[in-house]
Amino acid sequence: MSLLKIHIGGKFFSDIRKNNCCYIDKTDIISEFLNNFPPVATLITRPRRFGKTLTMSMLQEFFDIHKQSYELFEGLNIYKNKELCSSWMNKYPTIFVLF
Repeated sequence: MSLLKIHIGGKFFSDIRKNNCCYIDKTDIISEFLNNFPPVATLITRPRRFGKTLTMSMLQEFFDIHKQSYELFEGLNIYKNKELCSSWMNKYPTIFVLF
């Protein structure tokens, strides 16, 4: 049994997954986002320290055409939906801006 590390202040999905850190699976937001496609606009509001940057980083890893993210999502809820992953994962150019 391997223990998961706790990544304090982790902002980036890839860092958390590659370093085998504890991650609460929020990948269902991807299918929820795609089921309501195409949105006019998406506004994600949460209080400070509620994971907005981590969630946006996860979305970027999922959609970005310049990445190969299958191993990052392996074992998570979204990975079980093979049809959605083959249709959407790493198929689109993305822009991720961090303020």
